[in-house]
Amino acid sequence: MRGFIVLFDTEPQAARPADDPLLQRLRQWTEASPAGQLLHAQLPACSVYRYGSDAVVPADFNQHLVVGPGALTLWTGPRVDLTPPALLAAPASHQPAEQLKAAREASRLLDSAVCVSYRADTHTLQVRTDALASTAVYWVRSGRWLLVSNASLMLARLARCAVDPVAASEFLASGSIYGNRALYAGVQSLPPASVLVFGAGSAGPAGEAYWPLHALPFGSLSLQQARDQIIAELDEDFATLDATGRHFIADLTGGYDSRTNLGFALRKLKRFETTVSGTPQDEDVVLSSQLARQLGLKHTVIAPPADDDGHWAARLDAATLATDLEYDIVEYARIYHAQTRFDQLRQPSIHGSIGDIARNYLLRPEFCNGGPEGGLIVEPLIAQRFRSLIPAAMGRPGLPIAQWEQHMRERIALHDRPELPVYARLDILYLRMRMQFWQGRIASSTNRYRASFSPFVNRRVVEAMLCPGWRERDHQMLSRVLLKALHPGLGRVVVSRGAPAGPGVMDVLAGLPTRMRYYASRVAVRLGRVPASPVAASATQLLWPGWEQTLAPVLLDEAIAGLTQPGGLASQPQVFGRLMSLSRTRRLLDTWPPRPL
Repeated sequence: MRGFIVLFDTEPQAARPADDPLLQRLRQWTEASPAGQLLHAQLPACSVYRYGSDAVVPADFNQHLVVGPGALTLWTGPRVDLTPPALLAAPASHQPAEQLKAAREASRLLDSAVCVSYRADTHTLQVRTDALASTAVYWVRSGRWLLVSNASLMLARLARCAVDPVAASEFLASGSIYGNRALYAGVQSLPPASVLVFGAGSAGPAGEAYWPLHALPFGSLSLQQARDQIIAELDEDFATLDATGRHFIADLTGGYDSRTNLGFALRKLKRFETTVSGTPQDEDVVLSSQLARQLGLKHTVIAPPADDDGHWAARLDAATLATDLEYDIVEYARIYHAQTRFDQLRQPSIHGSIGDIARNYLLRPEFCNGGPEGGLIVEPLIAQRFRSLIPAAMGRPGLPIAQWEQHMRERIALHDRPELPVYARLDILYLRMRMQFWQGRIASSTNRYRASFSPFVNRRVVEAMLCPGWRERDHQMLSRVLLKALHPGLGRVVVSRGAPAGPGVMDVLAGLPTRMRYYASRVAVRLGRVPASPVAASATQLLWPGWEQTLAPVLLDEAIAGLTQPGGLASQPQVFGRLMSLSRTRRLLDTWPPRPL
């Protein structure tokens, strides 16, 4: 796992005590790190540490450092090693207006990149976050020091932070941590698409967004205009990728977005193959394999790993470091298995995350008061898209679980724009909440050990997907016209769940049998005819000792005792995975310097 830590002195004029505890801990880390796994650049009031946790992923992987007179600039992100160095220069200044303008006009290649820059002449640390949180960035204060990193767990261990009960309550309930919190008290995340500045004595960052979603011209593009803009942008982007000479691995499931990526790969990439994860009977495997055969592609099916294959513990440890324990590590261990089947350094992964914004992802009649142009009904939105798996009666008073609906109303209000029509409001909530704290968390974790990115992160592509009206995107129409325009072979196989692979009536009819089977399976699940697959009772023995103390500030005592009883909530896979993550926090927070798990 690779990462970075930037150390910034907020009191540069004050004498530093020889026994400064933070500097001592950094010194211990430096001395314990194997040769080549920790790179250090230093100015009198600012230091940059780049680290790798193993011999596979070097410390400078996708991390480009520029050292100049009185200045340090670090660029990091999933495509940094694919970006011309000329674009990865130090900012010309730290003037807010100039930097906002520079961020808005930056190359599409930098939309997934983070820039952390220190200037001694102004003694300021500036952070430009990427457009859609492909790399999560955190900060914490520890005495006179301000630390910035892509790893919240590393910051918490350095600054000796405890688990934040509010964040732990959110995570246990929903699997996500909202707002600008991290799982650890005092550690905060920085918002995406923003330019933020820390100065001497500052308690926190000052700045603003360079890409405010609410200011986009919703409803301004026709279906054809949106299609043409997406094709023009991604044709150029894929041509740029091809010019790097790399061999790309493209995810190919049964869905629209990976198939759209495949269309651009067929048009522009000379060296690529496709892959999918799952069992032979999984719909994604069946559809992607059928399409790959028809198009003559090399296609690799990665079977899910068995928990008893001898490597499960190692995958859980890797998931721990990749996710900072802010994601279900049992689920992420499966992702890690799939992502490490290929050359992590020389075979970048292309995936379709974010592409579903082109299809009114959150728009449902029950969320709308007066139709898609009307107002937002929050209660069903919370119940369906932000629901808690933990009953309110189990939560301690004053924390999110005990008052979940009210808590999520407050979280939604941080991003909601009531002046916009509901379809636009739901798009913003999806990008800034569902995507950022779910798909974004996965992407940020994976980018610590592999170049893995979505071409849809391109701001101009996102704008082209957001700015048609809701009618132009209804019934997946924007995705369907894209597939037809990109390549004739993309429509030969229906999309998952029987969705049409093209805009015509015949495309709809071709998918009807599959669609009917899908709806029949949903009815069977609701009627209880498809048995659930609970977690084995013996699996709770894998929870690290002390997990009950971690949950004590979050759940009532009797609720904790009941979690692992027969039929308790720990038998639900999602709850069990979150418990596995939380159970590891106490021991890791008390362990320094970092060492193999």
